[in-house]
Amino acid sequence: MTSLLVVLSLLGPAWAGDVSIDIRVPARIAFGGEIVGDLFVPGRIVLTKPPGTYALVATIAGEPWRQEIMVPARGDTRVLVTAQGITPMDAPDVASAEAAAGEPMTFTVRSAGTVGLMLVVDGARHRIPAASTVDVDLAQGDHPIAVRSHDGGVVYAKGVLRVTRGGRGVLQLVEGAAPEASGEGVSFILSGG
Repeated sequence: MTSLLVVLSLLGPAWAGDVSIDIRVPARIAFGGEIVGDLFVPGRIVLTKPPGTYALVATIAGEPWRQEIMVPARGDTRVLVTAQGITPMDAPDVASAEAAAGEPMTFTVRSAGTVGLMLVVDGARHRIPAASTVDVDLAQGDHPIAVRSHDGGVVYAKGVLRVTRGGRGVLQLVEGAAPEASGEGVSFILSGG
């Protein structure tokens, strides 16, 4: 898959934070009421903004998704845009990368669809209501996972969630689709039934 890297840097005052918007689908992106990009392939938009709260609107397939984004005085804010909507993420702290080498990863598991789902990780079942999130801690290594219907009767996807470092990640679930994993040091490997 071809990936396009779009970097827009809007200079602001000395007290400013960066907002990195990772876009996985074609979308029009507006930030703070201003259109900052029209992407036809996956890519990234990076903005430097003064601290404050801004509205991020991603129009995907004609449907607008809106999320309030907080820009800190110093540091970065990361946001993921997928076909299921907008997910704010914690930016990795470069200074603590070595410290995170042996730590577990905390995943925010998000059911982005209109129905609740069940996530089975290492045999443990986690029910996630529609449009809700649940935090799950995982040690480094490979973890077998399955995404199922809320009652557990239908298996939508099976695979391995590979965690290679500590920190924070996002696992986004949608009915009938493979999960989308994001974060430093995490990947999802789809396997057959």
